Amino acid sequence: MEKKSKKLGIYSSYDDSEKANGDIEPAVDISNRDYLIWLEKSIIISQKFQLPTVFVARIKKKGQYYKGELRSIKRRKEVNVEEILSDNKHRPHSWIERDQKEYRNFQSVLFIHGLKQIPQPSEVFDIKPPIRPVYIEFEDC
Repeated sequence: MEKKSKKLGIYSSYDDSEKANGDIEPAVDISNRDYLIWLEKSIIISQKFQLPTVFVARIKKKGQYYKGELRSIKRRKEVNVEEILSDNKHRPHSWIERDQKEYRNFQSVLFIHGLKQIPQPSEVFDIKPPIRPVYIEFEDC
């Protein structure tokens, strides 16, 4: 019997309420055209990952899951902050204005490609939706 391979990835939550981030679909569309820039308030330790790897987001209001390929992780000090905050090619328009206030002090930038809706992954079945991104080993990556 073949052993399933595991790879360390990131599990995160997305608040799709109108007061927060809004619908996830514009972000999904962007990720499938090129790549999506996803800002995190937490420091993600990029050295822990063998990139590309798995990124899974739980969509809060809809209770859906999306999986994509995490291609790169950058710390705040590695990027041009103003350029990232104003990028309208790789980020939904609804995020740009909100992020000028809410995510201005982001600590990590995730570059994600190919988000697709998936059933709830078995690896997150017993895990409450995270407040901050968590590192999880995903099978068959």
